[in-house]
Amino acid sequence: MRNTFLLSIILFVGLTTQLNGQQFNDVLKLKNGHVISGNIERYSLDSITLVTENGVKITLPTNEIKKFQMGREKVSVYNFKTQKPYINTQVSMLYSQNNKGVSASLSAGYVFNEWMNIGLGSGLDNYYAKSGFDMIPVFGEWTAFLSKTNVAPYIRCRAGYNFSIEKETSGYLNPTNNPFINPTVGLRLGAGKPFVHFFIGAKFQKFRVNTIGPEVSDDFRITFRRYDVGIGITF
Repeated sequence: MRNTFLLSIILFVGLTTQLNGQQFNDVLKLKNGHVISGNIERYSLDSITLVTENGVKITLPTNEIKKFQMGREKVSVYNFKTQKPYINTQVSMLYSQNNKGVSASLSAGYVFNEWMNIGLGSGLDNYYAKSGFDMIPVFGEWTAFLSKTNVAPYIRCRAGYNFSIEKETSGYLNPTNNPFINPTVGLRLGAGKPFVHFFIGAKFQKFRVNTIGPEVSDDFRITFRRYDVGIGITF
């Protein structure tokens, strides 16, 4: 009996010394505003396990955690969600050495996984900053994010048709509807809702129209080649 009592005291003192020797520097900040401190035992994309100062082990899903801090190092939880719809809006400058235009678009689709984001969209393209070259694009898009991090590079490709807007006052009549392709690379800043992204790429668009002048008319054909530089917000 006496030996058992002494053994219990030794185990209790040893456990207390071990706990007191630990530095509980890790902090979990939850989305509901609560803060829990202790030692992070393990973490994954799905959950984080933390041992509190009282020796209680807690496992929390990452979708309830805003961020966590390990000692002096702050670690952001990977917040990008798949199996959900998305809406993307973006604006860009269509640039070449001699001409400048603008582009604006709205698209919607579904996030299957990081590599498979597929959607449809439309908008307004202007390859020259003057009347007569306004077009309405209708396109499909595919996006792939290249890393499972909140700040991630991506590649995107859009392809479809541009429907020209006819304006008699511009001197251009009977425009044809022609295909275009728009590959880009970009950087996603964050993974929550919404997130901002920047991109750069190229846009290739065929264009055919009848030009009307004071004395002569002509069949005008051209392939627009533009750098595409812009910013977008995805919800």
